[in-house]
Amino acid sequence: ERRREADLAWQAQLEQDMDAVCDICGDGEVTVDNQILFCEACNVAVHQKCYGIDSVPAGDYFCLACRFFNRDKMKAMPSRHFDGESAPPKLMPSPLPICCELCPRKQGAFVRTFFEPKRTKKRKGDPVAKWVHVVCAKWQGLRYIDQEKKDLIEDVTELKGLFRANDLKCCICQGFRGAVNRCRVEGCKSYMHVTCARACGLCIVCHGENHTGLIETEAPWTLVCPEHSNVLPENVPEGSLTIDQLVAAAKAFPPEPLPEPPKPDPKPFNKMNGKERKEFLSDPEFEEELIQKIKSGIVGSSCAICDTRDDEEEAKNSLTKCAKCFETFHRKCLDDCKNISDKIEDESLCDGCKYVAENEDNEDFEVPQCHMCNQEGGILKKAFAKPTSKKFWRTKHQAFKKSLFGKQIWCHAICGMWHPQCKYLGAENGAVDCSAIIMANGQSHIDSKKACALCGRCDKVKVQCHHPGCVNPRYPKNGPFRFHLTCARQAGFEVSDAETQKKEIVFQTKCFHHARCECAFRAKLEDFIEPEKIRAGNDLKNSNLPMTFSHATKLLHHGVTVLRILGWAWIWAEWWVEKGDRWEPLLDIGQKEEDMTREELGYVDSTQRSRCADARKCRLAAFGAALRNRDYDEEEDGGRVALDRALRAILHTQSLVGRLRRVEIDFFADWLGRAYRSRSPLLGFGDNKIPVADSGHCLHTEDGSAKYKLGSRPLPGKQELPKNTFFENGIEEPDDFLKFVTLDEEKNTQRKIKNKLIIKEK
Repeated sequence: ERRREADLAWQAQLEQDMDAVCDICGDGEVTVDNQILFCEACNVAVHQKCYGIDSVPAGDYFCLACRFFNRDKMKAMPSRHFDGESAPPKLMPSPLPICCELCPRKQGAFVRTFFEPKRTKKRKGDPVAKWVHVVCAKWQGLRYIDQEKKDLIEDVTELKGLFRANDLKCCICQGFRGAVNRCRVEGCKSYMHVTCARACGLCIVCHGENHTGLIETEAPWTLVCPEHSNVLPENVPEGSLTIDQLVAAAKAFPPEPLPEPPKPDPKPFNKMNGKERKEFLSDPEFEEELIQKIKSGIVGSSCAICDTRDDEEEAKNSLTKCAKCFETFHRKCLDDCKNISDKIEDESLCDGCKYVAENEDNEDFEVPQCHMCNQEGGILKKAFAKPTSKKFWRTKHQAFKKSLFGKQIWCHAICGMWHPQCKYLGAENGAVDCSAIIMANGQSHIDSKKACALCGRCDKVKVQCHHPGCVNPRYPKNGPFRFHLTCARQAGFEVSDAETQKKEIVFQTKCFHHARCECAFRAKLEDFIEPEKIRAGNDLKNSNLPMTFSHATKLLHHGVTVLRILGWAWIWAEWWVEKGDRWEPLLDIGQKEEDMTREELGYVDSTQRSRCADARKCRLAAFGAALRNRDYDEEEDGGRVALDRALRAILHTQSLVGRLRRVEIDFFADWLGRAYRSRSPLLGFGDNKIPVADSGHCLHTEDGSAKYKLGSRPLPGKQELPKNTFFENGIEEPDDFLKFVTLDEEKNTQRKIKNKLIIKEK
């Protein structure tokens, strides 16, 4: 009841003041270009300049809060007692469902304040916005995010926490809410909300603005507490609120929570033992700090061109990381990197980023993009193409300029080097001659209509598997598997080079079934854990020892490589189920394969049917789709728990990863999760993913749904599981495991699905 009376008193005072004064500056005077406007919904009055209104609207005016809650769309309803002569009364809506973050007053001129919800996924009851009075913001010296729009104030969370941490309360309403200002009388320790000081009429309040703008006064933006103001009862403005009413209004708000104590500074990372390191990295804030520190490091990075990793000392001397796109490369792999210009002398930029830095201000500037594939960014080289017939283009000057022959084109270093019909000119001028792969029309590429076995797109330039006798069973007429080089590199296929006895370099690409054994997913995991075994022993018993920054950098880069391959599991899971992989054991010195059993060598026997069951059990294909689209980011904890469960399901699938001990599974799950949270563009997830086709083998034959996104499938790892259980139960989802479909059969199936949908719609 007391709260209701206080609200009514606030409203009564507001309605009285509306006739004369601006809610922000407290001045009732106006000028030609600074009128007082009344909100048609809540009646709050403001000067144009005080509230950031450029011009008086032609129709009704509504304040920022009423517009936010769509009150400008509410129509006035005539009264039942309308006599037909006077104007119908305006409908007064219920109070706005907001309150000021800095004081207990619920009415007034509001503006939104910037804030970031702790949850990344919205829940029922979560605030969609937070608000402050413009006057409260001005008295705390807060700034607008956009000085022209003036519709959003900077975040007040830290400000509120500062006052609460110092246990400061308003001496008028006795509340701890928000932010307060100190009495200007020297030695006085009283603090007040500026709105409470105004409302009670017992305080001297010197606002620093009026209807003409900033004012010159002895002490602007200061106030005096009731004790030192000495306002006589007869001088208290009519309609002022009593102290009891203000106290009642403040009591309606729960006490502001005390801010969390500052986290103690941790020990230096390279001084922590295993237990301290685990505790440190379990804090998302500290983990993010470490990730930012190590992800720009070079140690452990693989060259984006030759895909090799140097040891720590060699990496420091031979590898370069582009400061803009974060790609790492050997300068020797590019032969000569000074072909762009001498204007930019920053050797930490790759050729493409140098070109952008030099030319982005030009009117006809186009961002460099590889014309041979669909991956954005990457290590680019200048390229060119010459038409076979100049006569055809003699009268088509504009068309020639827009063609691949007439404009500056680019290609990834690996696309230009590995394609057998491209000529890499190397140190001569650093460019790639692409004349042999571009059609005479200057718009398309040879064999572009043949689909990439990975992304499914029928565009750009593909290379075929170099293994003799390779045939793609889906498209047997087209011969071997074909794929864009960047798709193949991301998916973990073999994209390698070797030197012959004649000192000639041979570039090879091989599909999933024919790649070398070291390209198998299990082999990539073994490469990943090898540095940790060197540090902590083969059994990882010494993992409690301190870890250097360079070692952490190495593990993160390995994790990015492995996780990037898993991001393509939505397609290669089918090939693994069909034929398994080509993994072979790596023998230690003194070991002989013929003297060891298959179990001792690490082989895990499996069949097509068992692999099919395993892939469904660990949800391998769905996990690849979830990674590709960064679906774990939508979870309230950033997906930490669900991602960890999904990774552990994969790591407990012995036919895919081998027999791993618990300590090894913990290691992989920990660092692969960290690689995901690094948001490295090298992962090829989210905004950095390579686009894929919305047809062909990228769709499930059963229902036509996309393989490369979850769609209606539940997020892998979302299901809560009993202790020591790693695989989700009761999930049925489409897949194409062991469904050998040719192109003609695929077209017939898709035609049937399409006809069913048409019939259903009719």
